[in-house]
Amino acid sequence: MKSIKLTIVFLILLSFFYTNRAVNSQSNTNGLLELTEIVQKEKITLNSWKIYIMKPVKDVTSEKDIQREIERIQKDEEGYKWDISRDEGSEEQHYITVGYKQIEPKEIEMRVKVTAFLVGNKYRIYHSYEIKGQTWNKELWDFINANFNNEVNGQNEVFYTLKGTMKEKNGFELREEGDLLLREFSGTFVEGLIEDDLVSLSAYTNLLESYTLRINEKKINLQIGLRKNQKDDLIDVTIGTPIITSGY
Repeated sequence: MKSIKLTIVFLILLSFFYTNRAVNSQSNTNGLLELTEIVQKEKITLNSWKIYIMKPVKDVTSEKDIQREIERIQKDEEGYKWDISRDEGSEEQHYITVGYKQIEPKEIEMRVKVTAFLVGNKYRIYHSYEIKGQTWNKELWDFINANFNNEVNGQNEVFYTLKGTMKEKNGFELREEGDLLLREFSGTFVEGLIEDDLVSLSAYTNLLESYTLRINEKKINLQIGLRKNQKDDLIDVTIGTPIITSGY
């Protein structure tokens, strides 16, 4: 139940971004490469990466329409193991269908997710892909670009997220570490959250050829999250474009 509620909150936020976006004319295909180049330059140890792809929202009028859409997607997406759940614990009915697939020997995990919930007198369907892994190299990107070109480009919303760690610089506050990273992206600070052990910065940069979101008429296409890891004196780093799509 909790995971369903979190899913709905996230999808509602993305719906807000859909109505407040400005799509760049450039291709999306270099988003992950652009992030990894700067991460490697800053000597950040990359621990994981994720591509989150969201297809255009679709509205239908009945549960039969939902089932037909799910069956169509399952037919198109081969090689997945599917899990279907339904929540009837509230006034609104929610449907979640998730397909899982492992790609060997690339060590890539894939997930297709279809979520539908009642909005007024119709059902709103969200169809998303999640592609993630731990290791990264240029050959891996070539594989992703060759096999998921239609998903990464076109009319879909694409979000890239990297996670890693870096060593603390002597005498540097966490905010200063964030400012240094922001400078490497030639980013302009828009808004953020600054605490002793956590820094979250939202910014805009011309370096990233990604979708640009608008929040309160301000453009955003970069988020940087830094958290002190007291256990091993490292800084946990999360970088996303146009926003981070996972917890940090």
